[in-house]
Amino acid sequence: MKPPRLVLLAAAGLSLVAFAGCAPVGDVAIKANGATLSNKDVDLFTTFLCNYRAGANAEAGSAGQVPRQQARTEAARLLAESLVSDKAADAAKVPDELDGVEQSLQQFSAVIDQSASGDDRARLKNLLIDSITSSSRLETAIKTEMVNELGEAIDQLPQDQGQAIFDEKYAALIASAVSSSDLEIDPVFGIDPDTLTPGADSSLSAPVSQYAQDSTQLQAPAEWLASLPANQLCG
Repeated sequence: MKPPRLVLLAAAGLSLVAFAGCAPVGDVAIKANGATLSNKDVDLFTTFLCNYRAGANAEAGSAGQVPRQQARTEAARLLAESLVSDKAADAAKVPDELDGVEQSLQQFSAVIDQSASGDDRARLKNLLIDSITSSSRLETAIKTEMVNELGEAIDQLPQDQGQAIFDEKYAALIASAVSSSDLEIDPVFGIDPDTLTPGADSSLSAPVSQYAQDSTQLQAPAEWLASLPANQLCG
């Protein structure tokens, strides 16, 4: 079984644009539909993504490191997407429980063990289960819709065309779910809560140092990246 979409997206490439403003009250990184996630949750998920990315890079024989700050924003975006996507799946009447979630989780057992221990490990597993389940439910809704629209013709679609249709529907469902959710995201992550995409320049409300600007570029300067200590790198 291939890794779930959330991990494939994260491993393919991380992006961030600085964005700052008034953050949610207390230790709340993300809040949506009555659920909250803390900064520690985001940090746990970031560590997991970075360890997964490092393993994938080693297997591929490539470097591909990014600033950890960049990875942390991608972790927050994926977690926020997880909180709102259930709304779209509920509207499509996709069951809450799906087969294969535990099997998907087993693929990541070594990375989970590497990323956390004790209570943190249990919490990380729960975050992953929620993310995998939400992503799988949304994918099920989209595939069902595609079958209903295209019928047997879906089997004749070139892979890239089928993927393009899937991605377009995925983006539309997420956008719909976001618009109908009471979503709040700490502005420090650089995510526009109205679109779940990189937001505006944080200089609107706070000075932005050159260091911060470098850390949030889509392609960070190689010289600057090489100057970072190991604990500020991801992958």
